[in-house]
Amino acid sequence: MLPLLLSIDSAAYWNEYSLLQETRAFQQPLVRRPPQRPQQQQQQLPLLPSQGHVCKDCGKIYKQRNALWRHYKYECGKSPRFQCPYCRYRTKQRSNMYSHIKHKHDGLKIYAIDLEATNQA
Repeated sequence: MLPLLLSIDSAAYWNEYSLLQETRAFQQPLVRRPPQRPQQQQQQLPLLPSQGHVCKDCGKIYKQRNALWRHYKYECGKSPRFQCPYCRYRTKQRSNMYSHIKHKHDGLKIYAIDLEATNQA
């Protein structure tokens, strides 16, 4: 019988607590921020060479060492690898191609033409 009493008491406590929190929420003034454009929300300050890993060939700076490694292996000094199947857009990263198709060719099948695989075949 004791656990049943505890559960009733605890339920009553949480109902009181919840009501108290709701009351406090209405007493506080609302603070509104001006709406921001998505570009403003994602904007970041550029990195300084001392804050990241620098490409010796082109000077691009990356926060993570593996991103610099990927840049050396797949991007730096190379032509874009992926071609849009619907237009002439090309990019060095598949994820950028998927994003391009999703926004520019809405409703069409999302895939990329890998130019390196095409050239090797």
